[in-house]
Amino acid sequence: MRTGDRIRLVAAKDFCFFRAADKYVEGHTREQCFILDQSLNQLAEELAGADFVRVHRSALVNLDCVEEIVRRSGGQYVVCMRDAAATQLPISRSAKSALGL
Repeated sequence: MRTGDRIRLVAAKDFCFFRAADKYVEGHTREQCFILDQSLNQLAEELAGADFVRVHRSALVNLDCVEEIVRRSGGQYVVCMRDAAATQLPISRSAKSALGL
C-alpha cells in the first residue's frame, strides 16, 4: 500500500474486504483502511481461489473475516464483517445463489 513516499506491504489474507467507493477502491483490514490503485475487477481476478468472494458489484470479501450473513426484510441479505466497525455489506441476487442462499 502506498502512503505518500512509502510503500507498506500488507498480505492479502490481512484484508477483510475491498469496497468500491466513487473512483477508487478501499481495502479494509480489521483496523485500517487503505486506498488502492487497482479496480475491484482486477483484485477479484488476482485473489481468485484465495477465499475472497465477490458479494456485490461494489464489494469483495474475505470469507475468513465474515462474522455472519443476515437476512433482511424483502429477502435481502447482508454480510457482517469481523472488522473494528462491524461493517455490513449488501449481497447481490447473483451472489446469493453463488453463496447458496
